[in-house]
Amino acid sequence: MPTGGRATFERLVEEFLTGYFAFNPTHATALGLHEYDDRLEDRSAEAIAAEIRRLEAFRDRLDREVAPEALPPEARLDLAILRSEIEAQLLHLREIRWWARDPSYFSDLASWSVYSLLVRPTTPGPKRLDAIERRLRAVPRLLAQAQEHLARTVEESRETPSLGLPKIFVQIAQHEFEGAREFFATAVPSALAGVADPERARSLEEAQADALHACADMCRFLAEELLERANGEFALGAETFARLLAAEEQVTTPLEQILERGWRELRATQHHMHEIARRIAPTRSLPDLLHDLSEEHPTAEDLIPSYRRRCEEVRRFVLERDLVTLPEGDWLEVTETPPFSRSLIFAALDPPGPFESEAHPTFFYVTPVDPAQPVEHQNAYLRAHNAYAQIATIIHEAYPGHHVQSLHLKRCPSIVRRVFAAGTFVEGWAHYCEQMVLDEGFGDEDAKLRLFQLYEALWRIGRLIVATRMHLGELSLSEAMDFLVRECYQEPENARREVWRYTRDPLVLVYSWGKWQIQALREQYRRARGEAFSLKDFHDRVLGQGEPPVSALRSIILDSV
Repeated sequence: MPTGGRATFERLVEEFLTGYFAFNPTHATALGLHEYDDRLEDRSAEAIAAEIRRLEAFRDRLDREVAPEALPPEARLDLAILRSEIEAQLLHLREIRWWARDPSYFSDLASWSVYSLLVRPTTPGPKRLDAIERRLRAVPRLLAQAQEHLARTVEESRETPSLGLPKIFVQIAQHEFEGAREFFATAVPSALAGVADPERARSLEEAQADALHACADMCRFLAEELLERANGEFALGAETFARLLAAEEQVTTPLEQILERGWRELRATQHHMHEIARRIAPTRSLPDLLHDLSEEHPTAEDLIPSYRRRCEEVRRFVLERDLVTLPEGDWLEVTETPPFSRSLIFAALDPPGPFESEAHPTFFYVTPVDPAQPVEHQNAYLRAHNAYAQIATIIHEAYPGHHVQSLHLKRCPSIVRRVFAAGTFVEGWAHYCEQMVLDEGFGDEDAKLRLFQLYEALWRIGRLIVATRMHLGELSLSEAMDFLVRECYQEPENARREVWRYTRDPLVLVYSWGKWQIQALREQYRRARGEAFSLKDFHDRVLGQGEPPVSALRSIILDSV
């Protein structure tokens, strides 16, 4: 029987994370742990097999050496999270196998590993340049590993499509690697243009050229050797989907119950939207009204500046109403999404890591209009950034959503909860904020703002239904797009972008499910506190716990009353 207490557990955590960061150095850099900056992921078959053995060994050691009853409550929470994280990583490496089935897995690693070093000067100049060069020089090796895995998957899956390479993954990767090629061809030379040492500059140029050539070869490989041979299925299947949800989010609710809740919320939200629409324009249909109001959007040139202006408006409200503590380090820059991630990202936040010792900006990415797209697609994209939807996006990404969340994360005492983030908490919090800020008075009960807040909620509920059914094998890509257009009033082009994302991001149900969990937790906390309840106190308590699964957070928050 295990007898180890807190000291034993902390030693095991430290040992586990050392191995985790060695296998995932790009994540280490993103977290602000820069001793791993000069490394790029090794995804050879041997490295993957070794990591699987390491994870299995640590799972056994946690069970053998740590006694949960000997730990204080917060350490027990960390133990549960670490166990779940190990199960999730094993599931990804052994069974889902993104590294063998998804080419974009490698474009993400290659691009973000270098971009994260270029965009923030987190270490002294010479050390950072050395790390950039080492990662650039390792890109060809990483992409050679990608080609080896993907080619083998295609060859072995002729008789078993469920284990194969889905064509949609190749199509997405073609966009992603074209973006990566643009990044290595333009952004990297531009960022390194100021290197004064001729020898260092020449060495960096050689490394950049090697990375660029590897990306170009990967584009050729995708088009000529994979696209027509890819016959795999993207759907995870019910068993794997449920196991992944339990491991990553500690959600064990049966999938049929999750879908039943989704359908109830979908119909209720549609009904609420129709009621508001009748007040705004009694003679207009809801889809027509949404389309008309969406015409109130910025121009392509003013898209990024308009977000900057409106961010300050929302920030002032959050501070004036004292909705949550805004910790020090509030440094937000609204900028364009990096080229290599534009095919799937609409808007996103990229904060400095919670372990950074110095102040650095948080980047609020907004994907610009693609001038290469047909005019009707450009206009549809701008309509999605209309004046009302912008507010929901800013609340979600910035104030008091992900940006404020990331500032609180730096103050969390738990290393485990600063390293590993659960989507139900991260995305659930940001989505919860969209409604909460309007409930607290932003916009003075503007019916149009409320209509679009509900619209944002509607397509998150649509995500829950569509992505889950896609991965259960119940919806094709075209059927999923039709659902979002018909039931969630999405523009066809935006529906396509959404559905492409769900193939690679199966657990997008975390937005709605996490929001509902946080709302339920708030109500439980309100009842427990009675007249002493404070919304700011609740928000600060929740954000102070890091980013654990919301279901795992409940006992900590309620036991503190």
